[in-house]
Amino acid sequence: MAKRHVLLSLLISTIIGFGVYELSVRVEQQRTAAVSHDLLQHVYIRSLREYYQLLADAEQLLNDHPPGYVELQQYRQNSPLGPFMLISEESSEKLAVTGDWLLHMSLQDLKADITIPGRLVERPGLVLTLHSAMKERSLIVRLELYEWLQQITSDMGYGDIPILVMYHAQPLSDPAPQQRQQMMVFNDFLLPEFSLYLDRSQIEGHFFQTYLPYSAASAAMALSLLLLIILFYQYGRRMQVSRELEGRSAELAETSHILRTQMALNARSQKELLKSNYQLRGLNRDLENAQTRLKLSERLAGLGELSAGIAHEINNPVAYISSNLKELGHDLQALLDFVQSIDEASDLLDIKSDFYQELLLAYQRLDIPHVSSVAPSRLQDCIRGTERVTQIIADMRKLSRTQSHMQWCQLNDDVSSIINIARSRLPDNVNLTVELIDLPEVFCNPSQIGQVVLNVLINAIQALEGCGGNIYISEALDQNVLSISIRDDGPGMENNVASRVFEPFFTTKLEGDGTGLGLALCYKLMQEHQGGIELETAPGKGACFTLILPIGEKNHAE
Repeated sequence: MAKRHVLLSLLISTIIGFGVYELSVRVEQQRTAAVSHDLLQHVYIRSLREYYQLLADAEQLLNDHPPGYVELQQYRQNSPLGPFMLISEESSEKLAVTGDWLLHMSLQDLKADITIPGRLVERPGLVLTLHSAMKERSLIVRLELYEWLQQITSDMGYGDIPILVMYHAQPLSDPAPQQRQQMMVFNDFLLPEFSLYLDRSQIEGHFFQTYLPYSAASAAMALSLLLLIILFYQYGRRMQVSRELEGRSAELAETSHILRTQMALNARSQKELLKSNYQLRGLNRDLENAQTRLKLSERLAGLGELSAGIAHEINNPVAYISSNLKELGHDLQALLDFVQSIDEASDLLDIKSDFYQELLLAYQRLDIPHVSSVAPSRLQDCIRGTERVTQIIADMRKLSRTQSHMQWCQLNDDVSSIINIARSRLPDNVNLTVELIDLPEVFCNPSQIGQVVLNVLINAIQALEGCGGNIYISEALDQNVLSISIRDDGPGMENNVASRVFEPFFTTKLEGDGTGLGLALCYKLMQEHQGGIELETAPGKGACFTLILPIGEKNHAE
């Protein structure tokens, strides 16, 4: 193999390795970002649970217990917030410290008046003045906010990470942590005016696997280098064989010139006999190949089910295959033209010569006519197959994309992709019927609307898993309001359950099977789109969720 081929192989393999490294780094960064988001969300959920448990206990103390120092201290000792709070029924001035934030809150409607301190301190407290329903009694609680949050992160194994609580655009503490734009924000913390910022850099640094990109790049470079070396070696061997064939053909042409005329008639008859014999062998070979392909198809049927679970991992290899198949089509056509030229040139050879016999045996053994007839169609089938795989992965990508802004879009494209993904989760005893209408462009966040449709559709599938049934999806457009109905004929819900399905943390599933946040999130997303969700259900009559979405006026929105 020439030196230039070795250098070219090294250059191409280096480029491939660099591309694989960049891709691996991006994939690893996305994975660690998702892990850190889930872990910090646990901190946010736990803090909300303990906070609302504090409000519930305070309301019970005010309504069911007489005033008394003993009862308050017993509650403080039993509460998980006990080490971080002081509690009293006296005035808030006795518990407040310079730099504390004062909140006067009604336990009935959870509305609060907030008093901002004159100056900010490094770790301020949060003094809550909690009023009962009739405002006959008040309970004052001073909460060491930052110490409490740091304890939660330490209990959950995250260590002492930077934390910041914001009131609108103003921090509660001073000084504020640096690089606040890189922290993860959780809105509606304790009150709608508060936001919780948590630093995720430490968690991402812990879970980021640096060796994975290097390993993937090294493997890609080694594999591509090996393949390129093999290809260039085969190319050199073909060129050498081609030159030898040309030399031998010239020699045979000189020696067979005298005998060619005398043996023309015998050669024709013998060729016909050889062709008939070759066709018979070809039919037998086709029958054996058909039996072999039948056995392989049975094995591949089982492998197809396994490969469906990793379809999202093959997008890049499919792109490489699709690109190479097009180039392979040109290469295959060049080979077929070359074989045709050799076939036509063989008619001029002496059929009893060693070279002709050797060429004929190779022609029969390699089954050249059959290969020439089926190879182009097989290549075209491969191209169509890669296009089909690309379309399936495109639907998966359309579902997973994230968007944070409203835009004009063809909403049915996203809804169709959601339905295609959901069909893979349908049990055998559940049927899905879809009736979509032609829609104008809709001003919305298509990713969020798709998430709402998917959450409601999965709930319907889970409701029918045990008993089976039907799911119907339909659309209706009335003036500038779009209605998307998702109806099932499952067991339905009681009134007391249906009235609470949109409450956060409410779920009828077993512990560990659901968080109770799915429909609450759907309700919030539809409200952000100036729409809503309506539920119609009854025991034994199924359930129908209707998503109401204003499509907007394009000239006004622009």
